[in-house]
Amino acid sequence: MIDVIAVTELLRRFSMLEESALADALPTVAVTCAECTEKLRDGAFAENPAVLEATAALCNYRLLLRSDTLRDGTTAFKAGDVSLAVSPAALLETAVRLRDETYAAAARYFNDTDFLFRQV
Repeated sequence: MIDVIAVTELLRRFSMLEESALADALPTVAVTCAECTEKLRDGAFAENPAVLEATAALCNYRLLLRSDTLRDGTTAFKAGDVSLAVSPAALLETAVRLRDETYAAAARYFNDTDFLFRQV
């Protein structure tokens, strides 16, 4: 199985979540790790860094969709003369890009079950 702790550490880097938020995210991380483990071509790939990053990026995306950040509007932070404002759309766009890029990098380790040939 994909290591939940390793994915959580990568998730911390991707999402900048604090310890309390990471603790709340553990059920989502565990479910995502289990789902991604089922899609692996070989169980030996579970420790591959590309697989861990793809799983963490998927967790990041799922957590962002569930967060209040998307519903509350622009997130702003000010420290002295430095201020930063991030719109929810930009956060979501970044999470989607990160998810897609990391999954593409790890695609050779996963079975692709989302494609279907049909007769027209």
